[in-house]
Formats: sequence, C-alpha cells, structure tokens
Amino acid sequence: AGLPCVFYGDYYGIDGKFAQESFQEVLDRLLWVRKDLAYGEQTDYFDDPNCIGWTHSGTEESAPIACLVSNNQAATKVMEIGSSYAGLTYYDVLENCSETVQVQEDGTAEFPVAERSVSVWVAQDTEGQ
Repeated sequence: AGLPCVFYGDYYGIDGKFAQESFQEVLDRLLWVRKDLAYGEQTDYFDDPNCIGWTHSGTEESAPIACLVSNNQAATKVMEIGSSYAGLTYYDVLENCSETVQVQEDGTAEFPVAERSVSVWVAQDTEGQ
C-alpha cells in the first residue's frame, strides 16, 4: 500500500567512495507493473519466513499479477489468481525465472522465485514493458 519511492542512486547509479550501479532497467519494469497492473484487492501470502508473496486481483482491463520475494533459497508458492483465468500463462517480467506458469482450473498457480531473488508474474499477453 502507498506510493513507491525510488532513490536517485538506485535509478542512475552513484560514483565515488560509496559507488553503486544503476538499477534503471529493473526499476522501470517494476514501476510499469506498479503503475499499470497492480490494481484490485491485494492478498498476502506470509506463510513462510523466507519467502513471501502477494497477488493483486486486477481489473476488467488487466489480469491479476503475482509477486514473490525470497531472502534465502529458491521456492515456490501456490497463489490464487481466479478460476476465470484458468489456462492463462504468466511470465516473470523481471526475467529472474525463465519458465512460464499456467493458471490451473481451480484458479491457482504455483509461482517460483529464484534464490535470494524477486519475481513479478504478469499475464503473457500483457502489453507495455
């Protein structure tokens, strides 16, 4: 909930003693998802101390999205997308997981996240980024 805050150094990078590379490409993808796709009710999946996830239920114009964060080993999490989206294919817009995920008949899908990583799953036919 709330508004995202992007720091200059994260977006453009910093030179000098406390140098940091730019994360502009990744941040642009995250900002696109937040601005254009992260709508609807948020459901949290906080059932694991090292891997959390959440979904946004979407709108009539955009399908639900799913996000996972792992601070430890690679993991998967079954999350509800909705039975009306059965058969819909999802991909990780951050490209941290190369496989695709398909929504099952019951409206759930098993989303993976790589070790110490973030994955943001959007419908494969989503336009934008």
